[in-house]
Order: sequence, then C-alpha cells, then structure tokens
Amino acid sequence: MKNKIKVLPQNLVNKIAAGEVVERPASVVKELVENSLDAGAKSIFIELRAGGTRLIKVTDDGWGMSKEELLLSLERHSTSKISSVEDLFRISTFGFRGEALPAIASVSFFEIKSRDRESLFGHKVVVEGGELKSVKEEGLPIGTSVELRELFFNIPARRKFLKTVFTELKHCILLVTKFALANHEVAFKMTHEGRTIHELAQREKPEDRLFDIYGESLSQRMIPIPAPSDNSKRDFEIRGYLGNPEISRNSRNDIHLFVNRRQVSSRRLMHAIISAYGGTIERNRFPMAVIFIEIDPQKVDVNVHPTKNEVRFQDENALYDRLHLRCKQALQETEAVPSIAFEGVKEADVESESTQIRFERPAAKPVIEPIQRISREKQSDQVRKEVALKELYKPPEQTQREVERLEKKTPKPQEVTSELGTPDMWQFAGVYILAQVKDKLLVIDQHAAHERILFEEAFESFKRGGQVQQLLFPHTVELTLTEYQTYEQNSELLAKLGFISEPFGGKTVVVKGLPAQRGNPNPEVYFREILDDLQERLSAGEEKARALASAYACKSAVTAGTRLTTEEMNALFDRLFACREPHFCPHGRPTLVELPVEEFHKKFKRL
Repeated sequence: MKNKIKVLPQNLVNKIAAGEVVERPASVVKELVENSLDAGAKSIFIELRAGGTRLIKVTDDGWGMSKEELLLSLERHSTSKISSVEDLFRISTFGFRGEALPAIASVSFFEIKSRDRESLFGHKVVVEGGELKSVKEEGLPIGTSVELRELFFNIPARRKFLKTVFTELKHCILLVTKFALANHEVAFKMTHEGRTIHELAQREKPEDRLFDIYGESLSQRMIPIPAPSDNSKRDFEIRGYLGNPEISRNSRNDIHLFVNRRQVSSRRLMHAIISAYGGTIERNRFPMAVIFIEIDPQKVDVNVHPTKNEVRFQDENALYDRLHLRCKQALQETEAVPSIAFEGVKEADVESESTQIRFERPAAKPVIEPIQRISREKQSDQVRKEVALKELYKPPEQTQREVERLEKKTPKPQEVTSELGTPDMWQFAGVYILAQVKDKLLVIDQHAAHERILFEEAFESFKRGGQVQQLLFPHTVELTLTEYQTYEQNSELLAKLGFISEPFGGKTVVVKGLPAQRGNPNPEVYFREILDDLQERLSAGEEKARALASAYACKSAVTAGTRLTTEEMNALFDRLFACREPHFCPHGRPTLVELPVEEFHKKFKRL
C-alpha cells in the first residue's frame, strides 16, 4: 500500500534542524555566543569539557529574558530579530533563524537560565532530548546562561563522527578567537576542564585585541590597512591588518574575514588577499590577515546557509577588486611587496619547502651516517640496502633477450658502478638526482627521498630519543593559542625528537635545543612551522606520532632547488636505500623512478 503523507512529530523536526545547525561542539558555541552578542553582552564566559562533547556552558551579562521569552525561545521559528519579509534582506544581527536553541535542546541534556532587567528573579528551564522537564524561579544575575551536556547522546550515529577531544577543542578555540577579534569591546573568558584558555579583557582599540591574541612578536609584524585618502562615500569600507610576508603560515587558518563583524568564509575574497602579496610568499604558504568589511546589510545576503558562514554579495566583483587594491597598497606602503614587477620572470614549478639541511659524508668509502644517530645496527641497514638495490636493478626478464642482443652489437663501456651499483650522480633542475646504476637511469626526488629518511629516523627518536643541538642563546617564541595547545598536547614527543623547550608563562615557550644537524634555522620560524604542520595533520585525523614525524620530515628535508655536492648526493642515496620503505615519501609520493636502458634504445630506434 502506498505510504500516506503525514506531518512529522515536533521532536523529530527539531532533530532534523539540529542536523543543519549543529555539526560539532563548535557549532553550538557559535550559536550561543552569537545570541549573547545580539543580547548586548559585554562579558561572555565559555566553559567546556572533553572538547565540548561532555559540557558546553555559555554565560553572558546581556539583556536577559523573562519567563515567557525563555519558553518561546525553545519553540521553532521564534525570534526577536525579524518581524517581516523585508527584515530578511537587511539583517544586522548574528542569529535570526529561531531554530538553534530548540535544535540544540533536542540532542542534549539542556538547561537555560535567564533574568531580564525588569525582573527581580530569573527562571531556569530544563529540557532533556527535546522534552520539557521543568520551569523554576531562581535568584539570578541579569543575563543568560545556557548549559548543555552529552551532545548527541540520543543520536549515536552523529556522535561517532565527532573527532578527538584535541580536534574539537581546536575548532572551539579558533571560533572564539574569531569572535574576540571582531568584538574587541567585549570581554571573553574560555576554560577547558577548569583550565583557562582565553581570558581577554574589554579593549578600546582593535590593535589591542590583536596584541592579546597574537602576542607582541606577531602583532608588531602586522601591517594596518589605512583609511582611504579621500572622504567619498562607498558601498563598503575595508579595514584590518595584514601579516608581514616573513610570518606566513602553512594554512589559511590565520586569515580572518569579517563582514559586518560576522565571521564568513569566502574563497574568492581570500584569493583577493593572498594574490595581493604577489610572489613575496612561497608556494603553498599563506599570509596572516584580519580583515573587516562594513557593507550595507541590504547589499549582502547572509541567509545562504543555515550556519550563516557563507554570504552572497550584490556586487562581489567590485568588492574583490577593492579588497585586492587596499591590501596591495598597504603592503607596498610598508615595502612588504616590491612595487616594480619584472616582465618575463616565471617561478619554477617546484615545491617550496623549508630551510635546507646539509648532508655530512666521510671522505672514505660510502657509509650510512644518519643526521640523528639511530639505533638500528649498521649491518642490518647494509643488508636492507643490498636487498633493495639488487631487487631494484635486476634486469626485467621480458627484455633480457633484447638487451643481450644489443650487448653483442654495442662495445662494452667502462664499468662505472660497483657490484651493488655505487653510481655516478648528477643533479638536474636543482630538484632531481640522476644516477646510472647497471642498465638503468635512476631519477630521485631529493626532497621526497630526504623526507622518507627523516621520517623513519624520527620514529627511532621516539623510541630512544634523538640527538640535540643546544642553542647558544635560548630563544623565546610567542605562540598563538592554537599553536600553544598543539605544543602542550605534544611536548613529550617533541622533546624525544630533539626539540628542547619549556613553557615561559602565558603562551610563550623557551626553545633551548633543536634536532641535531638541522643546519642553522631561525628557531622561531622553524618551531612554528613544525607546530602549524603538526596541527593540520592532527586535525586531518593522523595518529599523533606519525603526524609529528611527517611534519618534522617535511619541514626539515632538503629543499627543491638546493644544490648538492657529489658526496651529499651519494650520502642521500645510501641512506635512502637503508630505509624500510625507500620508494615512497611519508605522503605517498614516489621518491624515485627508473628508466631502463631499453627505453632509450626504443627512442633512438635501436630496437
């Protein structure tokens, strides 16, 4: 029998709405903090446990609500922020859909307390899984407090898709950081498991809040976007701060974009910011930026997505051009970007990695000497190398007959390799190492190969500790909040790898030592690069030890474009074939390819 159309029960409707607006704990924090800001709060306190999965509590000193308003706030499509169709197209508040609170209450143990300015007492409403349990009168301060426990307790399928506590906490920290940057006149406090993470007082100027978030070292290297030189009225105003190219990052996480103080995501506008830097930032790196765009609410549509992260502009092309121009002018005025462009110059299409590292190789016969002394016996390394080389350079059976026929016709060249193939080597394009081994041409990607070597050495360091190069002068590094969280969560593994450091108060860390034979990097830049890369890998779900080993290998490996001596190329070759998996880097890219001699014979019509 055909199913009949029916109206869904309210509880199920709320859970469906929760799927739209509540993706993870950070989604809940976003909705609650936006409500606090819309209520005129000047102080907001966020408490979390287990990254927000066990507890989220947001308390503010805003206008508060009466008993009737409290109950209405838990009904779908109830709001104080719009009253007509026209209001949808000139929204000046953060929240307005009227679905967040009932949706959140339907998937948690929910409690809301509030008292408005006209009342002597406040009220507490308790909801469990969308079902109203109680309404009580209580003595409360003016403002609102929303507390929810066990997010998605009644939807196990949604709960299992949540990430680790570290990842969920990181999303909450980034979110509150953005709110704090856009609302410098509001005080924010955030704790996790009772430990203070954010404690930001009210500030008079945006640059003061910038200092609070990034510390003295980074905030002093932020370039302000000055006010326009003329006073003509425009459809939109742009202000903010751009990071000097020298403090570029591994990801876009430190590009903060706000439209009418609403944090938004726009790849097109991000491109306008990034492209303004021209070629001053390496490939696959991104600037720091905090950009505020003020625009007539009627010329921007914020109702594109339930979470309101995406917006649509009436004239996005004009905004793109204006943003790009303002950013470029600010950078040129501080000489961060050269104002003269040379025609015909094209950047090499190669990866730009971190500072180079030099190989050390004894003048005597080839010996595998790792950058960090590893525990594997050299004899087992040599056996592994011999097996790998013999397997790699064994002539293919299907072409053996053709090769033998050619060998009879072609004069035998002078031997240039030993029994196992100690090859003559050449560097090509500053990226690849070419080696003749037996009847093959071997092409090695020097960066990928070195990554594999350092990756395996890092795992040995985790087991037995790595060699440390003590710094002559300890270096203090002011970290961002997310960087410091990454540091705290992984300080033990970092120490085993050779990063000797200790907290120095606030978000500052003193770096006293780096992994041995790392060269002479800038300790601050190198330490930040490792933490940024590690943070990205952990967020992507990588296991902690592998994530750190990969980050260390990527940021420490010899760069593409670095000239290597013959001794260095031979050392790289020896150490690569002592690895357990020499043919691929930690990211799965090949470290080498081989070109059999018969392929050349075919090209030159010898076969």
